[in-house]
Amino acid sequence: MAARAEKAQAAHLLIDLKLDGRPVLVVGGGAAACAKVKVLRAARVPVHVFAGVQPMPALVALAESDPAVRLERRLPQERDVRGCRLVILALEDEEQEARLATVARAAGALVNVVDRKALSDVFFPALVLRPPVQVAVSTGGRLPQLAALIRRRIETLLPARLGGIARRFAAVRDRWQERGESTKSHRLDLAARLERALADSTQPMEPQAGEVVLVGAGPGRADWLTLEAARLLALADVILHDGLVTPEVLARARRDALVIDVSRRAGRNKTDALARATSLMIAHARRGRLVLRLKGGDPAIFAHTMEEVEALRRAGVRWRIVPGVTAASAAAASAGIALTARHGAKAVSFVTARQAAGAPADLAGLVRGERSLVVYMGVDEAARWAAELMTQGLAAATPVLIAERIGWPEERRIGAALGTLAETVRRARVQSPALFIVGAPAAAAVAGGGETIDSPTSTKGAIAS
Repeated sequence: MAARAEKAQAAHLLIDLKLDGRPVLVVGGGAAACAKVKVLRAARVPVHVFAGVQPMPALVALAESDPAVRLERRLPQERDVRGCRLVILALEDEEQEARLATVARAAGALVNVVDRKALSDVFFPALVLRPPVQVAVSTGGRLPQLAALIRRRIETLLPARLGGIARRFAAVRDRWQERGESTKSHRLDLAARLERALADSTQPMEPQAGEVVLVGAGPGRADWLTLEAARLLALADVILHDGLVTPEVLARARRDALVIDVSRRAGRNKTDALARATSLMIAHARRGRLVLRLKGGDPAIFAHTMEEVEALRRAGVRWRIVPGVTAASAAAASAGIALTARHGAKAVSFVTARQAAGAPADLAGLVRGERSLVVYMGVDEAARWAAELMTQGLAAATPVLIAERIGWPEERRIGAALGTLAETVRRARVQSPALFIVGAPAAAAVAGGGETIDSPTSTKGAIAS
């Protein structure tokens, strides 16, 4: 029984196919063909695409932007296949695919038919690409979802600089071989140098005892965390977080980690909260702990990061910064808009409604043609800064998108006009955290200049302004 089961599963062997500079043929003009072309080009393989008469626009654009992708609006003939090592068929037409697979095999090519295991000679593994290094994971076409999961895990382990290391040491090895010096001692030396280079490539990213890492947690959703932020959450001994970090993100922390809220929720003012956060960072780092200072959004955008860094510097504590998704980018993505556009918003400015010590922000010079504006921390000051923008020359009808609690379950997006912004904020009971996107990009998300646009995940009803 076991022998019959093993025979039924058939044997598969991963190999490294030498192409000798010859292109891989991809047949098809749809999404599957386009995906295969992208994988091949990521591996720096030239591609010849036979896309039929109506290739999808993305495939056409890919061919127009990459000289190594040659596209023809027809199906291949037998002469086109001669000399090819590999042919990929993605036509979604089994009869056509079976016919072309026969033609390709007769010409000596290996055949992969997307999602048709029975018609394929070879299967595409899940690839981790650091050219010229390729790491392949295969289940012989039986369980590609598992291969993809394993690939994602490997992806996080391999340094981004691996390809550069490989190219550098390959050149060293080539020179030794050209001079006839590829002796056993040379090979042992090369292996040792490679091991040191790999260790050095990952060392800066490895957290150390007694270190503080200031990490951007993004605007709320755990799936908006960077890979590095998620990894550090699972490693940290102490996590000091502000009020913008969601329970969903904190749930990624180590179970035995010490998690401390250092926000102003307990009635502290901004200065006291900052002093408490820095003193806790320093104290725990000096005890040899890995400390995560977890900040909502991105640490580089209105997050008091440099005040904390300066305190760590004075205390002689090792520190580094890991970026995150800022709320402005997340709000734009959630609304399906861009903060800049070729026509209407060629620049974007980020501004906070209040400066240090509570002084109103100076908005002079920010009102210019074809510029969008993102106002952080502007809920309480909406009437003042909206009036100042109009004094600076913005029309009262300028569209504004209010993005409240982006990335939280109760997220809302509310449309308004600049001239009625203060009234909209009052009637809709907008609360922090919220930001305001002012200008042409907001027009694409604001229906009728003042209709509320609720998030698909919002638990609140629509509020007409």
